[in-house]
Amino acid sequence: MRLIPNLLINNGDLIKNKSFRKYKYLGDPVNVAKIYLEKGADELFVVDNSAYISGINFELIEELSSNCFIPITYAGNIKNVDQVKSIVNLGIERVAIGIYTEKDWNIVKLASKYLGKSGVCPIINIGISRLLKKHKIFDYKLKRNRLRYSLNKLIDDLNENNPGETIIFDTKNEGTRRGFSCSFIRDLINPKIPLIASGGIKNYDECKNLWNKGFNAVSSSALLSLVLPHDAVLISYPKIHSDTVIKNLTKPKLSFDRYSRFN
Repeated sequence: MRLIPNLLINNGDLIKNKSFRKYKYLGDPVNVAKIYLEKGADELFVVDNSAYISGINFELIEELSSNCFIPITYAGNIKNVDQVKSIVNLGIERVAIGIYTEKDWNIVKLASKYLGKSGVCPIINIGISRLLKKHKIFDYKLKRNRLRYSLNKLIDDLNENNPGETIIFDTKNEGTRRGFSCSFIRDLINPKIPLIASGGIKNYDECKNLWNKGFNAVSSSALLSLVLPHDAVLISYPKIHSDTVIKNLTKPKLSFDRYSRFN
């Protein structure tokens, strides 16, 4: 029952996208991360979408990890194990790697050998074809659906590779708070593979519904940074959630892995 703030970074600034277009400037990422820490968040998901153009910002990663004493998962243009080692050596606990082709599983496997399964998160970006009305793999870098690698094949590969916690990102409703439209994916993936739902999260009640449907965690940006109806910037974290997490802390039943479904 985890709720993870999602920090989207663009050229060193913390922003909020809507349908993959810059929508709001939220502030300095290090300062905002500190606010989440103070408000009770116990982990962060950091995505640097400018890393695909300018490369990985190791200086910012080090600044984030040295100021936030909670686990951080980093995503952004990770191409090889040497980069993974450099990121982890700066204090990052996990890395997340987007899956767009069958070859992308190679880096997930290699990184998992170094960090273990719990240290590597595959990211599955799900879009939809308006023409065919079918779900597709959405390429975050190219801003379009993939054609040669189908979502069905990706799911088969996911079940076969049996990775650690996997992030399911709803690109259709990203930044809109219309609701997470990809909950169907839980029934198609091995229940032993923990999943994080991200993108379009409407409210805290939807978070609870997703946890009840079998998602291990929910990650969101808009829900925890913007206030309706005018999307005013307000960094927040629900006190009811942090209180509930503290109240229900128990020893793990089967695993000491903090990302296991049994924690």
